[in-house]
Amino acid sequence: MQVLVTRKDGGNVLTMEALEEMNEVQKFITENITAYNGIKDYLYQDICGVYCADSNSAVIAFLQTALASQGMSSMRLTYPTAQALQVCPYQWFLPQA
Repeated sequence: MQVLVTRKDGGNVLTMEALEEMNEVQKFITENITAYNGIKDYLYQDICGVYCADSNSAVIAFLQTALASQGMSSMRLTYPTAQALQVCPYQWFLPQA
């Protein structure tokens, strides 16, 4: 699952208001999203793949630092990248025939 964030007004997503909202969305997704394949419910951490740790950690650290320091941090966010596997990493998630 990937979530891309933009503002409706096309403005800066690095404002405190936008960062707070992104943090709320991130928490909601990781704590509440489930998927059902007809047999079993899966939690976010069961299906997040490459986004569980390394790929999201820089963005989450940035959000937490910016919010904790009220935007006064010298932390700089560059564009993190993640490389997904070239095969379907969730084949086990698909219902079996």
